[in-house]
Amino acid sequence: MSQWKPQVKPLSGSDRDQLKLGRSLIREDRLEEALATFQAVLQANPGSALANLGIGYIYLRQGRANEALGRFAKAKQQDPMAAKPLLLEGYAYLEQDDHQRAEQAFLGALQLDPEQARARTALAQVLIRQQRYPEAIAQVQGVLRGNPQQTQPRLLLARALHAQGQAQAAVEELERALQGSPDNTNIQLRLARLYQELGLADQARQLLETAAQGAPENVTIQFALGRMTLEQQAFTTAEQAFRAVIAVKPKQAAAHLHLVEALIGQNRLEEAADHARQLPKNNRIAPLSHKLMGDILYRKERFKEAVEEYRAAMLNLPGADQAVAELDAELQGEQGDWASLADNFKPSLTGLLFEEGGRRREERKRREAARPE
Repeated sequence: MSQWKPQVKPLSGSDRDQLKLGRSLIREDRLEEALATFQAVLQANPGSALANLGIGYIYLRQGRANEALGRFAKAKQQDPMAAKPLLLEGYAYLEQDDHQRAEQAFLGALQLDPEQARARTALAQVLIRQQRYPEAIAQVQGVLRGNPQQTQPRLLLARALHAQGQAQAAVEELERALQGSPDNTNIQLRLARLYQELGLADQARQLLETAAQGAPENVTIQFALGRMTLEQQAFTTAEQAFRAVIAVKPKQAAAHLHLVEALIGQNRLEEAADHARQLPKNNRIAPLSHKLMGDILYRKERFKEAVEEYRAAMLNLPGADQAVAELDAELQGEQGDWASLADNFKPSLTGLLFEEGGRRREERKRREAARPE
C-alpha cells in the first residue's frame, strides 16, 4: 500500500506573480489592495494555501482573529505539511489570549520544522505570558545559539530574566541587543527603563538623549526623554523634548499636556496658562487640563480658583463621585480656607489621575494584539 501524500495544486506563473504582489502590498501597509489580490488568486485557484494564508494574515492585522483562524484552518487542510499555517494560527490564538491553543500551534509548527526560529520565539512569548520563565529562557537561548544577532529573542530573554528578578542580567542582554541594533527604539526604551530601575538615572538619560540627537524626529524617543526628564525635574530638557514631539505631531495632546508641566516647572506660568487654554476640549483631556490650570493658579496663590479647577478635573473623571462628595463636604467645613482646600485636593486628584492612567494603560495592553514578526 503506497504512502499517502498531500496533493498541493502547483501554482501558475500568474498566481505566483499575484501572490508576490499581495505580499508586497502588505509590506506597504496597503491591506485592502492586498486582500483583493489574494482573493483574486483564490477565485482562480480555490486550493491555494498561500492565498488563504495571505487573507488570514490580513484579517489578523485587522483584528479579525476568528476569521483569520478560519483561513489558517483551510490552509492546513490544503498543505498539511507546511509549518506556516500553524505559526500564524498560533499568533491568532495569542491575540485572543488563548495561551493553551497558541502553545499547541507553535509546538505543531516546530514538529514540522524544528529549525523554525519564529515559532520557537513565539512559543517563548506564550511561555512568558504564562510566567513559565525557565522554559521561555530555554527556548530563546536555543534560537540565539543558532543566530546570536536576532533581536526579538534577546528582548524576550531580557524580559524573562527581569521577571525573575535578574535585572542586571536583563540589562546585559539588552546592551548586547543594542550593539547589534543601535537604532532600535524598542531596545533603547527598555534599556533606559531598566537603568532607571537600577538607580542609574544618568545612564538612562544619556541613552535617551543620545538616541534623540541621532533621530530628532523619532517621537517615541523624544516623548520618553521628556517623561523621564520631567520626573527628574530637568524641565528645560523636558520642554525641548516635548516641543520636538509637537513639531512632528502637532495634534498629540499628551505632548502638549507635558509641555505645560515643563513650563510650570520652570515657573513660566503665563506661558503655561496660554498653552493650557489651547488644549483640545474633550473628555480624555479635560481632567488633566483642569488639573494643570489648577497647578498654575496654585503657584500664583490664587487658591480659590485652583480649587475650582481641581474640582472640575475630578468631575471629569469616571468613578470620582465619592471623592468629589467628600471634598465638597470639606469645602463647607473649611469656611474659605482655600489654601488648605487646595492642599487637600491636589493629592486626591493626583491619585485619581494615576488610577485612571493605569486603567487606560491596561485597556491599551488588551487591545495590543500579538502580531507576526
